[in-house]
Amino acid sequence: MFGNYLDSLVGLLLIVILGLFLRNPHRIGNFLTETQIEEFKTEGIVIVDNLLNEEELIVVTKELMKRVSGRPDDVRAEDLLNLHLNDSYILDLARHPNFLAAATQLLNHPRLRIFASRILCKLPGQSIEIPWHQDSSYWPLFPLKVASLWLALDDVTESNGAMDMFTFSDLPISRGKNLGVAQGEEVGADFFIKVETDDLPMEKMKKMTLKRGQAEFHDAYILHHSPENNSDRRRCAWIVRYIPDYVSIPKGSWRKMYQDDYPLVRLN
Repeated sequence: MFGNYLDSLVGLLLIVILGLFLRNPHRIGNFLTETQIEEFKTEGIVIVDNLLNEEELIVVTKELMKRVSGRPDDVRAEDLLNLHLNDSYILDLARHPNFLAAATQLLNHPRLRIFASRILCKLPGQSIEIPWHQDSSYWPLFPLKVASLWLALDDVTESNGAMDMFTFSDLPISRGKNLGVAQGEEVGADFFIKVETDDLPMEKMKKMTLKRGQAEFHDAYILHHSPENNSDRRRCAWIVRYIPDYVSIPKGSWRKMYQDDYPLVRLN
């Protein structure tokens, strides 16, 4: 009799566990190593390989370049912003299992939303310099917890506009703190918060060169900049800003482009 009772109890326990799993199937991924997760926590930047296989990378690059070629005449190739809001392919791409797995690990949360997406192409002879900035200065998110995926669609070199970046170890004052000191008028997505660079330890700056298909994730407080593309080769990237699903835009946002009705689309 006791054996039957124990079997029934075990069976009931398994049913309860299965029910809990089905109610909350979302789990933090396992794409990244513990070393990579710790590097992101410590430095604010981590380089990741093989988010896409070669076949996927070819298809993704072709699809994204179609959108660059077909952009309106008044839109720069650096500024294809938030296509995920009206383009199902772009939204599905942001949901790639490897992207989500890595982002859930870095954010330590199983359910994600997308804050913003961008196709950023520095075309030869047509690009602009991006000034020193922290993304955090421009984003009215609470709490400010973001992992930005930057996937290289081309080899990224010093000559075609690789980013200059400061890790948290090399610029400790930037960890969790906005360094902008002068704010101009907000005009679209342009940069309008000036960061003084006179006292920055420029000798510690990292040049973020990447191979085609490599990616880096960076924290919102990372200070970075990129020059013009002065080469004869394009430098294109796919960018997604992932946030935990508890992050929101408080009412009365000071940013014109991020108002109360700005959609934070759930990804999983």
